Amino acid sequence: MRRTNLVVTSVVLGVVAILLLGGSDFLYVEQRTAQEGASCTGDLIFEQNSTLWTPLLVVESPLHGWGRALASSLEGGQSLNLSNGEAAGLFAQLNWTLIGRSVEPNEPNPGMHSCTTSYEATTAVGHASLEFGALLPAGSSDDSNVSTTWSPTSSGQAGVNTSVRFAITYDPAGAVLERSCGTASPVYLSSYSTGLTVSVPILRFGVTYWATGHLGVPTTFTYELPANGGTWSVDDTGETTGTGLAFDYLSACS
Repeated sequence: MRRTNLVVTSVVLGVVAILLLGGSDFLYVEQRTAQEGASCTGDLIFEQNSTLWTPLLVVESPLHGWGRALASSLEGGQSLNLSNGEAAGLFAQLNWTLIGRSVEPNEPNPGMHSCTTSYEATTAVGHASLEFGALLPAGSSDDSNVSTTWSPTSSGQAGVNTSVRFAITYDPAGAVLERSCGTASPVYLSSYSTGLTVSVPILRFGVTYWATGHLGVPTTFTYELPANGGTWSVDDTGETTGTGLAFDYLSACS
C-alpha cells in the first residue's frame, strides 16, 4: 500500500466480452486412508466439468471515499469504480475441469496404508461475459458482512454448486491508520496485485474439497479518502489475495 497523487475518471460498468489471457492450475492435496492392497498408483480417480461463477476483478471502497480496480490485461482494460463503502466484483461463468489422482503412499503401515489424493482444477483460455456482482451495499463502514461467493439470483443462491470461493476480508492484525483530518485535499492510496486467490469446490462422496490457487489477473487499485473525512484502519492483505485494500471506518474528524 502506498500514498499517491492521481486523478481518475469514471468508467461505465456493464456486461462486456473479455478474453482470458491464460489458464490457471489449482491443487488441493487430501490425505486419505485405504485398505491394504488398495490401488494408489497415480491413476485417474475421476474427472468432471463444473461451470462456476468466478471473479476476475474484486474491489471494496472506503466509507465516504471511493475505490477503483483496473485489470488492463483483460480485453478492453476492465475496471470497477465504487464509492462510500460498496464492495463488488466482475464475475464470469467459467468451465472448470476437476480431476483427482491417487499416488503411492509415502509410509506404508502393516495392514493399512495412506494414499495421497491430489485434487486439481483447471480453467481454459476463452471468451466469457462479465457480470457485475454487488458484495456490500453503500454505507458499509467495514467488510464484516461481505460475501466470499457470488452468483446471480436467477442462478440460485451462491454456494458450492454455483460459485468459487474468493478471499476479501479486513484483517486488523496488519492494518495501519490513515487520517484525512485537517487536510485541504483528499488522501490517495494505491495497491497492486498479480491476481486473485480462489478456491474451486470439488464434491466427492458427499464431501466438498477445495482446490485453492492463483488466478492470474494483474490488477491495479486506487482509492480516495476525502479531505476531513475522518480516520480509517486500512489492511493490505488483499494485495496477496487479489482484492486490494480493505477498510474499517473508525471515526469522523472532531
